[in-house]
Amino acid sequence: MVTYSSYNSLGSSIETGEITDKAVTITKLADDMLKWNYIETLTFNNDNSKTSNTLPAYDEYMIRFELFSAGANVDLRLRLNGNSGNIYRYRIANVTSGFATVTSNSYMLIAQTDDTSVRPPAFGVLFINGKTPADSGGCFGVCGCINAGYGDAITRLDFGLANFGSEVQLTSITLYASSGSYTGKVEIFGRNRL
Repeated sequence: MVTYSSYNSLGSSIETGEITDKAVTITKLADDMLKWNYIETLTFNNDNSKTSNTLPAYDEYMIRFELFSAGANVDLRLRLNGNSGNIYRYRIANVTSGFATVTSNSYMLIAQTDDTSVRPPAFGVLFINGKTPADSGGCFGVCGCINAGYGDAITRLDFGLANFGSEVQLTSITLYASSGSYTGKVEIFGRNRL
């Protein structure tokens, strides 16, 4: 607890009081809300897909991944809340071929390893909002910075939407290979905004 005094322009004390721990508590709360909370790690060991079905409710999620495919030309795909309907839209900026836009699909393309090398990597970070806003058309937003391939690496910045309807909470995330399997890890974090 800190005591303080306020003075007027003549130097006379006009107020005396105490600052309680509430200010410190508010600052700590703000710091805590900006931190990412670890949720879980999904380990791919020659697996085609992995799902996190136990996501606690957060305002936003961060997914960090580093995966290696068992073969060439394997795409990394994403589904939310187990939905495989044609509700996914995305736009990808590719350094080799410009922009690609898909408006109705059963998954969101996260990384495309257009590489004839054996075991091309897919690594990057995704950010997903945790609940569809009431006034946004009911879409989960996804964005990320992705790098895929060896040598002539194909770097992509993904922007995507998944139309689920108004105020739906994200409860599960599935990452899977278009064919074959992956080896590597996916780390999932969550946090609330102020």
